[in-house]
Amino acid sequence: MREKLTIFVCENFYPDYRKIIEEEDYKDVVLVSFPCLCTDRKRKEEVETLLKNIIESENPALAFCGEHCDLTKLLPEATGVDFWKSEHCFSHLANESFLTYIIEKGGYLVGSGWLETWQEQLEKQGFDQETARRFYSEVANELVFFDTGIVSDSRKKLRELSNYLDLPFKIIGSDLKMTKRMIRCAVNEWRQRYLNERSKKALEESRIQTAEYAAIFDVLAKIVAYTNKRDTVGGIKNLFLMVFGAEDFKYWTGDLDKAEYPEAVLSLMENPAKSYSYQKEADGFCIKIERSDKLYGVIEVGGFLFPENTEKYLNFAIEIAMILGLVFNNIEQYEKITRSEENLSYLSFHDPMTELYNRTFINDYFEKNSGLIERTVFMFDIDRLKYVNDTFGHADGDKLIKSAAKVLERSFREESILARIGGDEFMAIIPETDKILADRILERLREEVENNNRDLAESHLALSLSAGFALPQGAPETLEALMQRADEEMYRDKTERRKKFAESKA
Repeated sequence: MREKLTIFVCENFYPDYRKIIEEEDYKDVVLVSFPCLCTDRKRKEEVETLLKNIIESENPALAFCGEHCDLTKLLPEATGVDFWKSEHCFSHLANESFLTYIIEKGGYLVGSGWLETWQEQLEKQGFDQETARRFYSEVANELVFFDTGIVSDSRKKLRELSNYLDLPFKIIGSDLKMTKRMIRCAVNEWRQRYLNERSKKALEESRIQTAEYAAIFDVLAKIVAYTNKRDTVGGIKNLFLMVFGAEDFKYWTGDLDKAEYPEAVLSLMENPAKSYSYQKEADGFCIKIERSDKLYGVIEVGGFLFPENTEKYLNFAIEIAMILGLVFNNIEQYEKITRSEENLSYLSFHDPMTELYNRTFINDYFEKNSGLIERTVFMFDIDRLKYVNDTFGHADGDKLIKSAAKVLERSFREESILARIGGDEFMAIIPETDKILADRILERLREEVENNNRDLAESHLALSLSAGFALPQGAPETLEALMQRADEEMYRDKTERRKKFAESKA
């Protein structure tokens, strides 16, 4: 009888798996690390030797790896070594969507084993500091480390690596609950396959448990892929109703008045030391979803199809709740990063004073439309802005700029592109139109200027805009050519307005 299971895992994650094997006291499991081929393909022969030894031992073996890992290419199918594949190497620490997002944004994921021996790892790859910096700056924008608490002085070591590679770093708190569940499921499955003669009853129970695990993991796999709380709560509800056969499910957030909560839920929320409560008479329970002392909500479940299994379901739920806490935590971080990037994107393309588009947006628009286009372009200039700035101060000058922006917004439709491209310069890009409609737009603009100036207490804040437009001349033109012609028309308008102003003063 083969009484040992060999678990084969990448050296980058060996410390994570070793901790779980020790904590769970799996005496029938042998943990073996293999060299990381992602960073050093020269060690292929070393990996092949390890695999050969495992195969010759005739002990059952299981390899945890990403689906694109080179390890999967080194073994023929009929070797007796099974694979537990995931989309990413780090899938035991975070959901796939979050990992994909980090990687797409240029994050370089660092494993516990790699961080502990990073100098040695870079040496094996043949890097000195100069070549390492050049290589990693081309493949990544920052280092990302999921801190499971295994690496001592992880922040110090990450800072040393960051300084060596001249890359910023980010630490994301994590734990090993998902990894523990994966290993436990794998070990249970192996025990079914190789230890069935020891106890048929134990085998049957193990089969049932594995089936339950499989159903649970099928739903959990979908839950951890969600990137918003609403879908996640829906997935949790499906887990308890469909897998556990509950009839009643309620997810309570912490933003209601106390009077609105059932007594069992409120009692649990107000007691930091308790993570669940079991209502035996009601065949139900309440369980917290929390992470790092932050409460995300309380699940209230009852009315099970097989009430005799309620206590067993509770034990399942306690472990699942730990994973769900991590899911909610990942969603929060994902939302923070997304909001931050949306804000940065908005700021990079908008003028902070007027909230219109800025010159950067127009340059980007010009690059994307560097070919010929059929659009009508308007150019505008605030008259006497320098005089107001020099005479009354920039605060009053800013008032004129904001007035101009509001007048333009009222004069053009929402689909128009409005931008402040300089201190006193604005422009608009609209779908192709004819001269009659363009003149009407300018007429509407003059009316809006008059409305703005009506009843002003300070005459120097009266707005005056010079304007000009350019229509496509029978064929598409470049945006640059249209802007130049519109600019010329705008300066003709400005010259005429100055002439009329001088004549009125004569």
